[in-house]
Amino acid sequence: MKAYALCALLVLTSAGVPVAGGGTPPAQHAPLVLSLALQQDPSQDANALLKQAYETKSAGKRADALTLFEKLLQDYPNTSAGAEAAWMVAYYRLNDRRFEEAERLFQQVSNHLLAPTDIQAEALLQTGFVYISRYWASADRSGAERWKLLEEGKTRLLQIAQKLSTRKDEVGRTAAGYALLGVGEAYLYQGLPEQAEVAYRKILAEPEGIHPVVLAQGWYALGVSLYRQRKYGQALEAFEQVKKIGEVGEGIVLRSLALGNALPERAWMWQAAIWSRLGDAERSLSALEQSLSRPQRLAGSRNAVLLTQAQKWLEGMRRVVARSKEREQKLAELRRVASQIEQHLPANVSPSQSSR
Repeated sequence: MKAYALCALLVLTSAGVPVAGGGTPPAQHAPLVLSLALQQDPSQDANALLKQAYETKSAGKRADALTLFEKLLQDYPNTSAGAEAAWMVAYYRLNDRRFEEAERLFQQVSNHLLAPTDIQAEALLQTGFVYISRYWASADRSGAERWKLLEEGKTRLLQIAQKLSTRKDEVGRTAAGYALLGVGEAYLYQGLPEQAEVAYRKILAEPEGIHPVVLAQGWYALGVSLYRQRKYGQALEAFEQVKKIGEVGEGIVLRSLALGNALPERAWMWQAAIWSRLGDAERSLSALEQSLSRPQRLAGSRNAVLLTQAQKWLEGMRRVVARSKEREQKLAELRRVASQIEQHLPANVSPSQSSR
């Protein structure tokens, strides 16, 4: 807008300025001069192109949208729209597994002075999460190489969390919490739930200003880390916290990072697993029934497999409980018969009675 104001001021003040050959510009030339001035405002052109790029993306034209974002990145690098375009191109590179380019662009956006605050924070986070993406994409590599990727990711995410730890604003606090989620995730992939627990508890120790989606995910992941340590009582409590937060703990964090898909339903499922571990089939069955009490929450494509599997678990647990009740009924019948026998038989038989 500053560029626009400056151009408009130049047009207005130039009306009385002599031009070469004497006189003033003809009145009919003013609209042309104003049009040229507007075309020189890079922020206006960049914003229009950004809008076009997003509309193209929404229409499902991925390649065309990427071309527009790349043009923005090249032609308007020193604008807010250009920074946002770089962020989008970085995501395209990440999805295409061009990890080095993605990391470079995310780093560029995280340092861009004109980048929107939420995008800047999200880009900073992705400079660490890109290592976890590389971990998942390297299933064919050696265990040592994949372990190293997780180590690099943890190191970077811990640095980010530390860098943001002094921030008091919601974006900074949320990004710091999200970074610790990534640290815990990497530890879980390494089979180190004790260390993952430490990361998750750091998030929950100072929840002020952190987005509820991150807090819900923190409780959920804490429950998983405790379950894997066989700390079942504490895990049950952690999953209770997830259910208390409920659907508020699901959605978009910062600009586009999504977390907390059907978390309450998943928390019930974990509790069902815990009760099964503890040998309480009826409580396990009750938890599974609760997890499926609103099947529409699991009806989307993201949860189709989980929904099918959970329904099978429910059927299996119902059979277990039914068999348990049958055994209890049999035991009750045996106890009844035993009681009748006790009541009708004498306590002892005297020799005189037995000889008759």
